[in-house]
Amino acid sequence: MPSEATYASEVVNKGMGEPLENQFDILKTMLDSLDRGRDLLGRGVVYRAIPVPDYALDGPAYLRSLREGAINLRQALNDINSGCAGQETKIVLTGYSQGADVINTAAAEAQRESNTEDFKNVASIVYYGNPSRIGGQVREVDDQTGTGIRRLVGAAVDPETDTWINDPTHRPLFISFCAEFDTVCDNADNLTLAAAKVVVGGVLGGTSHAAFGAAAASALGIKQHTSYQKSRVVCPSDVQNRRITATQCGATMILNELGYTVPSQYFPAPPPFVAPDLATSIVVKINGKNKTLNFHAQSDPVYLGTATTDGDGVAVLNVVLPEGLPDGEHHIVVSPADGVGPNYSVPVTVSRSTQGTAEQMLTITERDLDENRVTPPGPTTTPTTPPTTTPPAPGVPGSAGSSGFGS
Repeated sequence: MPSEATYASEVVNKGMGEPLENQFDILKTMLDSLDRGRDLLGRGVVYRAIPVPDYALDGPAYLRSLREGAINLRQALNDINSGCAGQETKIVLTGYSQGADVINTAAAEAQRESNTEDFKNVASIVYYGNPSRIGGQVREVDDQTGTGIRRLVGAAVDPETDTWINDPTHRPLFISFCAEFDTVCDNADNLTLAAAKVVVGGVLGGTSHAAFGAAAASALGIKQHTSYQKSRVVCPSDVQNRRITATQCGATMILNELGYTVPSQYFPAPPPFVAPDLATSIVVKINGKNKTLNFHAQSDPVYLGTATTDGDGVAVLNVVLPEGLPDGEHHIVVSPADGVGPNYSVPVTVSRSTQGTAEQMLTITERDLDENRVTPPGPTTTPTTPPTTTPPAPGVPGSAGSSGFGS
């Protein structure tokens, strides 16, 4: 239902931003496979997005942008509510980064006005990288703890936001994705990652370097924040407990919330590591402190390096996936060097024929415990020439996000 409050579907990313457009396209594909694609309509809400590094520094500009988005979101909700009156209309609100705060702002205004009409047809609210997040306040898919950056710096969060969210009728609507080491929705990760020692793989045992540092941690945190269409989670709506992208998981959870049966055949492979993305930071966060870990890529084990976790259970290995690792599906396996303790693994796909734009950050956590994985043999030969000793380039920070809705 187009209006001045929403973008036309022909604009770039449908006006939703890349992560939310990706989620919308996945929803459309799954509904098409159920012959229900006609049930879905999506629009991006109009507002001026503020770049991630800037919005904590210019509180007034950020608040003006949120206010603009909240006005347009509420107008769009009213348009749907009136235009679809008498029909079984269900609305899903999805907010990425600043888009989550646009929804937060609209909800706070409705709370202050005791308005129960605007959100009456909202069946689900999905957040990715919510800057105003309180870990555990609502249903969490990935990171369970920590607080968003806006709880610490920048424009203060409207207290009516929490009043609205904590209402027993509203809290069950929410699904929150905060990727491990996304320092926008969990600012504590910034300090943890900054203090971690970096190990460069590629030579026997790897070469240890100084702490990651605040600048590199912030850059990688922003990269993680802008990669929800690439970063992977163990999705609770996938009965086979596979690791799929956050936006794939969000789409399947939305289908479940709306009462559809997720098509079992629909779980496409996540985006591959593509050239020049074969350079990657593998960041491990596990319960084991001061634990030396070996890193391999397999099917046939290819040794990548060795790193030791710090007092926070964090280890960072910078590595270029070697030429000897063929294109196709593999696993990155992390195993204790002393053979005592569990193995962890995450699936990856390598495609050198596809061009990429920036290095990836691969996170491995307790959720990636793999009790059936056979421990690869320890390093016995010298792998390929090591990459540069500096952390991967941070890339270009993205927009603070977009807010989308559908009926």
